[in-house]
Amino acid sequence: MSPVEQPFMLDDDEDRNIPLKDRFEIQKCVDWIKTNNYSKVCLQFPDTFLSESVDVALHIEEQISNKTYILGDTTYGSCCVDEIAAQHIGGDAIIHFGHSCLTSSPQIPVLNIFRKRKMDFSALKSLISEINGSIVVIYDIGYHHLLGEIEKCFSKKDAIIPEILLGNEHNKDCSAYCKMKETGAHSEVRFSRGYCLPEVTPKNIIYIGDQTDACFKNFSYLFKGAEIWNCSFKNGIEKYSILNAYKHISYLVEEIKAAGSLTVVVVTLTMKGYLEAIDHVKMLAKKCNKKVYVISVGKPTVAKLTNFPEMELFVVIGCTELELPSRRELIQPVVGLLEVELALNSNRTWNDTLTRDFRDLIPGGQNYIPLSEIENTSSVSLITGKMNKLSDVSGGVSTELAVNQEKALASSSQKIGGKQEKTWFGLKQEIGETPVSLAVKGRHGTSTGYKEEPNL
Repeated sequence: MSPVEQPFMLDDDEDRNIPLKDRFEIQKCVDWIKTNNYSKVCLQFPDTFLSESVDVALHIEEQISNKTYILGDTTYGSCCVDEIAAQHIGGDAIIHFGHSCLTSSPQIPVLNIFRKRKMDFSALKSLISEINGSIVVIYDIGYHHLLGEIEKCFSKKDAIIPEILLGNEHNKDCSAYCKMKETGAHSEVRFSRGYCLPEVTPKNIIYIGDQTDACFKNFSYLFKGAEIWNCSFKNGIEKYSILNAYKHISYLVEEIKAAGSLTVVVVTLTMKGYLEAIDHVKMLAKKCNKKVYVISVGKPTVAKLTNFPEMELFVVIGCTELELPSRRELIQPVVGLLEVELALNSNRTWNDTLTRDFRDLIPGGQNYIPLSEIENTSSVSLITGKMNKLSDVSGGVSTELAVNQEKALASSSQKIGGKQEKTWFGLKQEIGETPVSLAVKGRHGTSTGYKEEPNL
């Protein structure tokens, strides 16, 4: 059996009976490349698919007579199209395999090949028979290949199934209320899904996937007041309570109010509006006399962010489905623009739409709320019970730069966020200022036990 015919090693909720060539839709990839006459195609794989990436690439190359390039370690997140890596080798197209957030706006042609998860339709049919009222059905992108079967399950119900927007063309009705034929577009577009609602808030939300999916969190925040049901292959049917999520958001809001500085972590260069989002955070911070620092570290891993222990909290501007470090892994809180808005924009309340997409919250976004002329800059922390301290400076972005004429690494004497400063030593030459000594043999061995260490 050839490598392409072998079953693919999948997660527990994915179909293990699908051959690799069908799972990666290799013939579809080949036809797409030949039809558009692409000569330098990049194949982007998530980490879980890298073990099979070479077999897929070789099989595609056999049919197109051109070399393909595998993109493994993505710049930011595996769900986002890595246009930056493709530009490094001058690629003219990207085939993106696995889970996709569909939020980036790349300037390069992209073909998405989604993963194929399996589903227990008997549990879903049982849930449908028990609930009444309007239903919005949200499914993880991994169930897109089962859309026909999902629609059959809801054929006798008043259900709205949002359309997955794979391009600029919207051609699928989401429900009987769909305005597609009248206006040519859906009335609502959220998280790369288009739909039309007959009422402000539907009575029931059914999410097909896991509660750990970022897509589940996105829509559970969005549809306030609705009963949320989760249908997954692993755990069956579960009713979800949003209360714990609201408690967590409230805690993060208090952390932001108490912080003296905000550190913006940029994790996208292709999403529209990310520069406006950075400026919006700066404006919010300036109103509340907080400093702002902007960093870009690529993929925001724990190892990278722990290099900034003096920062008080991180504000991530990027994809809503990006996997971020949890509070258990990182000392500082990691928040989004929604939490910053709730903390620093007095005009935004919990009654407003809660969306985790930063593009909805910036000027021009569908949920943008202007700031008031005068912001409340003092409050009592619900975490410590003390007054939140104000910054000693007038606010805005710190532009101070420490210049060392001797070209040695140094740090500014100003403390960042009221915490300890960083210092560096060792690069100054100091010629003639240090005593001359012979080289001596240092430690050798491994860090678990050097040769010079006594055996205990």
